[in-house]
Amino acid sequence: MHSHNEKLFIWIYERFYDRIFLVAYNILQNKDDAKDVVQNVFTRLWNNKRYKEITRVESYLKKACKRACLDFIEKHNNRTSWNGEFGKLAPEYEDEAFSSSFDMRDHFVAAYEQLTRQQREVLELLFLRNCSYQEAADIMGITKNTLKAYRRSVINILRNKFTSLIKK
Repeated sequence: MHSHNEKLFIWIYERFYDRIFLVAYNILQNKDDAKDVVQNVFTRLWNNKRYKEITRVESYLKKACKRACLDFIEKHNNRTSWNGEFGKLAPEYEDEAFSSSFDMRDHFVAAYEQLTRQQREVLELLFLRNCSYQEAADIMGITKNTLKAYRRSVINILRNKFTSLIKK
């Protein structure tokens, strides 16, 4: 026989699993990764034991899922995996002397590593995942204007980094 808490949790799981999976899948674009993230979200919810106090369950789960997806992305995207994505963003130069003097990808990755967590999230969501401003703001749990401010700071940091390299 299930306790009242178990029945409530099962009801929450059955009612919201598909919706939360779609949130994860839209961000990660991989079914297995999305399933893992959603499973972790529900596991944390169960272990928390305070789920019966949550008044807006779907909103809570969506926000927890979005945050878990960003954590998943950050955890699984190490320097090597980013090289392929950054290669798409790093500018290409025709000048052989310039391009042979250093590897643009290495400098791009180094610049990326200097960004704050929020700046990295903005870079990934807007430039690598091609999310709209509103989608990225919702995923990060910030306003659209705050997201735009982070975007400007990311662009300025990268521009300054590459401008100083070109002048060398």
